[in-house]
Amino acid sequence: MKEIAGTKVFGKYVCFWGSVFSNFAPCNIEAQGHTFKTSEQYFMWQKAMYFGDVVIADAILNAEEPRLAKELGRRVKGYDDEAWSEVRFNAMYKAVFAKFSQNKKYKEIIIDKMFDGKNFVEGSPVDNVWGVGIRWDDPMIMDESNWMGQNLLGKVLDKVRENLL
Repeated sequence: MKEIAGTKVFGKYVCFWGSVFSNFAPCNIEAQGHTFKTSEQYFMWQKAMYFGDVVIADAILNAEEPRLAKELGRRVKGYDDEAWSEVRFNAMYKAVFAKFSQNKKYKEIIIDKMFDGKNFVEGSPVDNVWGVGIRWDDPMIMDESNWMGQNLLGKVLDKVRENLL
């Protein structure tokens, strides 16, 4: 099996954090008339636009680093967590699908046969929405009963891979 930094296969899981599967991984995405540098930037831009905050959306478009885009996304005026939780999965899917479908090197990685029959798991010890709240290289991640998060990014990646095969 090929080694991918920040990624480890545990049984039926592809556990990652800060790897090519991260939304912070650099890429070029063309979407909705704009160019984005990461899927994080595109996702946060969608968030700002969803709530009608064009000032923050413009700042996100100009953000050079994904951390800044994320920070700006936390400042969206009119943000409503309940409303966003209804649409965030689809917004993330759009961003991640664009990343993997528009960038050949990333597409080749996600469709690699080494991931057949496996599910992606964001092993972030600090994110219980997009990740599972357990570090990606901790053997405890192999048992879903240990997970403290929803793993939404993992589920998005599973769907993206399925639709690219």
